[in-house]
Amino acid sequence: GEPGNYGGRDERNAMINCYADGLCAQADGKWYDAPDDWDGPKPLCRTDDSSSGGDGGIFTITSSNGVWDDCPSECAAIGGTFTCIDDEAQNIQALAAFRGHCPGGADDCGAWIAVSDEASEGNWVCTVDGSPQTYQPWSSIGNEPNGGPGENCVNVWGPNSGRDDGAWNDYGCTDARMPCICKGGDAGAGATSTTTTGTNCRSDICTDYASDCCAPGSEPRGCSMAGYEVESDPYGASGWGPCVSTYGQESVYQCCSEEGGSSSPSAEDLFVAGPNGGNYYDAAAYCSSIGAEIATIFSSAENEAARRACGGSSCWIGLSEQGGTVGTAPSSQVWTWPDGNGASYFNWQQGEPNNWGGRDEKNAIMNCCGTWGQESSGKWYDAPYDYDEPRPLCRTAAAGSGSSSKKGGD
Repeated sequence: GEPGNYGGRDERNAMINCYADGLCAQADGKWYDAPDDWDGPKPLCRTDDSSSGGDGGIFTITSSNGVWDDCPSECAAIGGTFTCIDDEAQNIQALAAFRGHCPGGADDCGAWIAVSDEASEGNWVCTVDGSPQTYQPWSSIGNEPNGGPGENCVNVWGPNSGRDDGAWNDYGCTDARMPCICKGGDAGAGATSTTTTGTNCRSDICTDYASDCCAPGSEPRGCSMAGYEVESDPYGASGWGPCVSTYGQESVYQCCSEEGGSSSPSAEDLFVAGPNGGNYYDAAAYCSSIGAEIATIFSSAENEAARRACGGSSCWIGLSEQGGTVGTAPSSQVWTWPDGNGASYFNWQQGEPNNWGGRDEKNAIMNCCGTWGQESSGKWYDAPYDYDEPRPLCRTAAAGSGSSSKKGGD
């Protein structure tokens, strides 16, 4: 009976197994067509490198940031190998290894790969074995590679970078500190769990396939501990490394105190602004460093709380435009939050977004324009990622954590 376009909907995606209260409860591996907005199924990922004969290799991005020359030892430290990328399928896997976010604390939204022309300008090689690097998906933004003899190393642009996500860029080998893309390895190697988000919450537990929680070390499983409950924590600033590397950051949950009926912070505590101005990636890194996330805003009430936290300055928020060009009309622009979900609430200033001055401005700020003593209307403006005056505006609770139940039945 499948695909069946159930209920008269044009169902253009597919899932394995079917479980929905009152509709189906199957675990036989059969496939079903489904609408793209159904939020019940969990992600199912393939971890082998199918483009190279299924050799079992996967890409891992190191949690530490360094210059290009640091990468062989950084990858070795997590049991992997600093790697080049052979084809489009591998490049898609490498982009997926970012898990939807720019690397925390990095100087730029990218990661190093083992490709260089340092030995011979313009002759790019895979430094793993010295072979010519034939696959080269250079970014069209900036007409890469464009650095000449001063930029001999290569990085892959990460998600929401504003510069051809997944495309390549030549960079000075010591000009930026970024993570490294490794073949194999464990992103959680040596990781420890720490308290991060929420009030009296621990961001070190995760859902497993048994539909309960697992905790690191010898700690009690799940939130059976008296006085605690599970809350979503899809952006946990630390999470538990092995949980993240196995199931993905979206599987990390908080174990929160039930004291007072909810561990969710009040609206007054929901947002905090950083002390100094910087570019978009500085803002995202700052929020991560304090166990928060760059601000997501879902309602006028939340925008008012964010406005008060931002005060009389410009502040970065987490909104970014996907695709499009400088000539894309505002009505056709697609704006999303860092988790990839499209924004449904906006508070644009009249005439915004406008790609001011002919720049393709793919990020957004609240208030315009400067670090201090500016407007405090709470209106939004599009802005280029490298505008270095706005302060970071951080959300101190994971988006959507108002419910104390685990999503998707996990």
